[in-house]
Amino acid sequence: MEKTGRTIAELAREEAVALSCEGIGTEHLLLAVLREGGAGVALLRSLGIDPAAVRTETVKLFAGRPSKTIAGELPFSPRARNCLEAGTASDHLVAGLMTEPEGGASKVLTALGLTHAIVLRALGAGLMGGAERREI
Repeated sequence: MEKTGRTIAELAREEAVALSCEGIGTEHLLLAVLREGGAGVALLRSLGIDPAAVRTETVKLFAGRPSKTIAGELPFSPRARNCLEAGTASDHLVAGLMTEPEGGASKVLTALGLTHAIVLRALGAGLMGGAERREI
């Protein structure tokens, strides 16, 4: 796993612990991308997505789950593991998160108006300056 992947994995673990979750899901990877603040955040911004709105929507969708005391290592969900293994940079990880439609991250980003196709177009066009905006 590259440095960015290890950083994202560690930040995702911290997010899962902070939300009292029993495991690390795609929603935690998405929150980790926001905290990492690199190319993934730049990609979201180029698509007109405010990182604060992503965090708010994530907490809104996943709040209210029963809290548990977590001890030891948290496992990655199969969806989260697939995404983390496939994405080497945080912008590519965002695209990977969108390939798991039942994952928490995809639900959040879809609720904010993104689709996998929009993210792929932005990556393919190398858009990081905000030239292309999502259409709602």
